[in-house]
Amino acid sequence: MNFIIIPYDLLARTDLTASEKNLMGLIHSLSAKEGYCFASNTYLASVLGLTASGVRKCLHNLESLNLITRTLKFKSNNEVEVREIRLATPMLLDGHTPLLLHGHTPATTVAHNKEINKKENNNSIERFEEFWNIYNKKVGKDKTKAKWSKLKDKEVDAIFKALPSYIASREVKYRKDPERYLTHRVWEDEMPSEAQEIPRTTTKITEIIIPDNF
Repeated sequence: MNFIIIPYDLLARTDLTASEKNLMGLIHSLSAKEGYCFASNTYLASVLGLTASGVRKCLHNLESLNLITRTLKFKSNNEVEVREIRLATPMLLDGHTPLLLHGHTPATTVAHNKEINKKENNNSIERFEEFWNIYNKKVGKDKTKAKWSKLKDKEVDAIFKALPSYIASREVKYRKDPERYLTHRVWEDEMPSEAQEIPRTTTKITEIIIPDNF
């Protein structure tokens, strides 16, 4: 991938940010071989100079405007195998993309996007599976997933930031069940520093001198 294409019709849109336009061009370029883009949010973020959270917001907005579609394919154990991101209509090399203009989105694309939105929101299944595997205490998955779906993006980011310290501070058997971790917002608790020493109990010893003629 040596360059990306951003047609003028797309570039001139005032309802899209510069990052969203660049992301559309990148998705188009990465879709050249398979017809869809399967790159992770982390990779897209590294190319565009964004955060993974920023990419998720861009994708969500592009999808809400019916410019892209997202599809998740699952393994037999319900883990995400691949995510496909497709442009709602191909970008033509001559710069003419009439279906990208306002009011020209096919009804079939709108219906498809509504179905995709039921499967994935800002706190996607993909991110939950990442949390579930990192936390590594496989108890109450359905209840934990339901609790996860109610989290906001900033809460999810805070959880992933706090997880390494929490996991390093206790063995699996001493970790809270994952549902309780989310319910009690444990990620907001202050984790003990590795350099912090545990206070020790000291006993004062008094020296007693015994006379020789005792």
